[in-house]
Amino acid sequence: MLAALVFAALAGQIPQQGVLSDLARTPAPAAETVDPGEYVLGPGDLLWVASEGGLPSEFSAGSAVGSVFFTAVTIDGNVLLPMVGSVHVDGLTLAEGAALIERRMRAGIVGSRPSAGLSVARTTMVVVTGAAASPGAVPVRGTDRLSDAIQAAGGPVPGAALSRVMLIGSGGDTVRVDLFRFLTDGDPSCNPLLAPGQRVYLPAADEVVSVQGAVRDRWLLSSTFSEASGPAEGASVLLEYIPGETPEHAVTRAGGFAPWALRDSCYVVRPLAGGGEVLLSASEASAVRPGDRVVVPGTPVTIAVTGYVRSPGTYPFVAGRGVSYYIAQAGGFSPEARASGTSVLLPGGSEADPESLSDIPAGSVIQVPRKALVWWQDYFTILTGIASIVIAWHSL
Repeated sequence: MLAALVFAALAGQIPQQGVLSDLARTPAPAAETVDPGEYVLGPGDLLWVASEGGLPSEFSAGSAVGSVFFTAVTIDGNVLLPMVGSVHVDGLTLAEGAALIERRMRAGIVGSRPSAGLSVARTTMVVVTGAAASPGAVPVRGTDRLSDAIQAAGGPVPGAALSRVMLIGSGGDTVRVDLFRFLTDGDPSCNPLLAPGQRVYLPAADEVVSVQGAVRDRWLLSSTFSEASGPAEGASVLLEYIPGETPEHAVTRAGGFAPWALRDSCYVVRPLAGGGEVLLSASEASAVRPGDRVVVPGTPVTIAVTGYVRSPGTYPFVAGRGVSYYIAQAGGFSPEARASGTSVLLPGGSEADPESLSDIPAGSVIQVPRKALVWWQDYFTILTGIASIVIAWHSL
């Protein structure tokens, strides 16, 4: 019921200021959770205003007493409060705007105990320019952040300088944001809410490095994935060059190591001034240079089944599957198989008991041995072979 009334208000089906007598006496919750000290009010926001114990009947002529009403921030940045007047809230944080509304109502309506908050966040257009896949004006909600606007513009192109994104205010004031700190460290201050009238400029990097192989593909980065070669080949990400950065930190910026990555085998391919390339281990290349390629090898994303099964070979790795699944993929045990002797050779070279592994790691080898033969079976096998040779000789 509350949600229907909120959207009806936005559509103009109820007055901008209307006492809703059939609502519960609890304040209307915000459509989305926001930080009142961070969210900046602007035209198009819909606020709820309530008063504990109800409001005077004169609050809305011809209506019954109610406890909640809605008021939108107008194009000039004001909210209109009956019996109080116009209150300018544009540019204030939600906490500041709510406090101002509550003070004005307490002063204008004796005995009232008001409260206010955000009911529905505005939707506006933000212009994103620079190294975005689809630059231009994109729709954003008041609760959207910088990364949301860039994603709405198609995401950054390879080599975009995410460490120095520019937020340009309507008055020309500019704020530089290191969006990579949000991606790598989760710092929310580096992914701010978009204030009304701001523009986003995403510069292109002057120098770049690339990260290839078994790395995760983060949504904000324009990574490519090789379907033909499988996840072991992984992603290829072009990043802006940051002086002094280690190869490991470059991998972190690219999305981090994939579960199948061979971290200790990471290396750097560095172009030489006179042509050609040189391969350096991650420890030898303490810091990346412009043009470097950081390569992260990965284990094969297959499972090999060997020994006495009906169809030995390699089979696609499926996360969460045990030995029995891959034995079934290989056609099951052959009549000669000794199922109880089955073992798993892990990618690191150690051997494990299948019963202790509920999830076989990618790159493992499942080994199924043959049954031990009793003495007469050995003799019978030898005699069968000799008989076959004699029969073949007499047939010549």
